[in-house]
Amino acid sequence: MSDKIVNCIICESDKIETIRIGSYKLTKCLNCGIVFNFKLPSQEEHNNYYENDYRITSSIRQIDIEQRRISRIPEQIILISEILNFNTKQASLLDIGCDKGFFLDEIRRYGFSVFGFEPSEISRKYCTNIGLTIYRDFNDIKRKFDVITLWHSLEHHINPLVSLSNLKNYLNDDGFIFIRVPDFDCIWRKIFKSKWVWLQPENHYFHFTINSLSFLLNKSGFDILTIQHRKPNNKYTSKSNRLTNILFKSSFQNKLNIKKSISRLYEDVTGLEIFAVAKPRGGLINN
Repeated sequence: MSDKIVNCIICESDKIETIRIGSYKLTKCLNCGIVFNFKLPSQEEHNNYYENDYRITSSIRQIDIEQRRISRIPEQIILISEILNFNTKQASLLDIGCDKGFFLDEIRRYGFSVFGFEPSEISRKYCTNIGLTIYRDFNDIKRKFDVITLWHSLEHHINPLVSLSNLKNYLNDDGFIFIRVPDFDCIWRKIFKSKWVWLQPENHYFHFTINSLSFLLNKSGFDILTIQHRKPNNKYTSKSNRLTNILFKSSFQNKLNIKKSISRLYEDVTGLEIFAVAKPRGGLINN
């Protein structure tokens, strides 16, 4: 881990304070409002963790992976519709932190030319097996894209300012960047504090509010088209999860995991996020 931080990573202000949420120790910038972990991993530690150890789900059984994929289809449809609201042409798309490529697998059926960036070796292997092109190193990317998405991945970056500034170089002038991150300012985080579902400092290094994400996007060279609080899990995504559990139980004799079902319900209720869409500053505006 790196030494104690004395300046804000985003705006370089020395007006920072230490805050505690349960046993978690975080740093808050009083200038730009960003909150980040009191200590951050080195680049080597970060790379090694996400390459070898990080898992969205603990199970490696193919049936469990496919159950999760199918349960998330309504969420993917909603995300695709939001992209099409801004970009109606058949476009090239790069998904940062694409995991096993569930989103890419779905949106390519709508005519998109899709690519992913994913550090996890296990996830990349799954993507390769279903015919997706996945990068593990930005130096290997030799093209630009019409759309870049970061679905709950920006909070995993040890320097989101550097990440967004670099990603701007991979966008076409009339391209869009779509971002979803946990809403650190939401009421549920304030109620549940360290027990909030998306307060995960072990791998969420930055914690965003609308104001701090707006500051970050502007400083990274983007013009914001929309930014909003929202509830990502609606009645369709929640119902899909329940029905998929029943389907896989009856088809594959899967056991119903009561603890997992309760955990998912808790996430559906308390997991509020920030959704943002932006364009490169000075980029072309579609008529």
